[in-house]
Amino acid sequence: MRDPTGCNKNPASISIYRRPRVAANLQYIALPTGGTLTADGREPTLQSQAASAALTHEQASAAPTRAQLQQIEDFERQLFMAQQWDVLGGLLAEPGGPPLLGADNLASGVAGAGAVPAAGNLAASFDPWRNLSAANLAIRQRAFRESVLRGVDLFASREFRLADGKQGTCSTCHRPGIKHAIDIGTTNLPTAKESPELPLFRITCDASAPPHPQLGRTFLTQDPGRALITGKCADVGSIVMQQFRGLTARAPYFANGSVG
Repeated sequence: MRDPTGCNKNPASISIYRRPRVAANLQYIALPTGGTLTADGREPTLQSQAASAALTHEQASAAPTRAQLQQIEDFERQLFMAQQWDVLGGLLAEPGGPPLLGADNLASGVAGAGAVPAAGNLAASFDPWRNLSAANLAIRQRAFRESVLRGVDLFASREFRLADGKQGTCSTCHRPGIKHAIDIGTTNLPTAKESPELPLFRITCDASAPPHPQLGRTFLTQDPGRALITGKCADVGSIVMQQFRGLTARAPYFANGSVG
């Protein structure tokens, strides 16, 4: 339908645009079950991802050795990133504060640092901030923490119906290392932002295949997403969830950069 870069002239391959993912906190993201690293979940491990990058992107003449791949993985697993400070909230990773916050807690493996627990456990992890009457809190710092606590409670406890028909919260899907791809409306038309700089594909699903749950069997997409790996019509446009760490520093957002 549309090929602005001329990269889709070979029918054997599909070229799409995706923003690179953060190469940090992989100690918590890269799980043995696989499917958590890339937007479509194609790479099962950090080592397979490194080998594919060397052979495909770098066009190396030979695959990295097992020892080299282990070196790469060891290096990647020691990189950690998280917001440490806020102009209103001050130091976020202060001693005795919420264990989820700060790169230091992630790197040191403080209990509860790498996981985003569901429902009540997530809210409880912010209990150290609930003493808003502490004498050492500045007025703007107290207001900041009140705002964060409201957001945490909403994120952890406000239930709504998910795509599979079950009840869940934001934390049901937005957790590090979760093997979950979902179409949130940023890649398939008509809900995706009109982006003439991106390729556009017409998807025609086989009559014997289950249709896409919202769009049927014939529709347009800027990125087939997980369907490039599974071949399933229902997976078109589904993207593996990304981590939220350091989010404000990583605009534009979503896999295709559609929101600034």
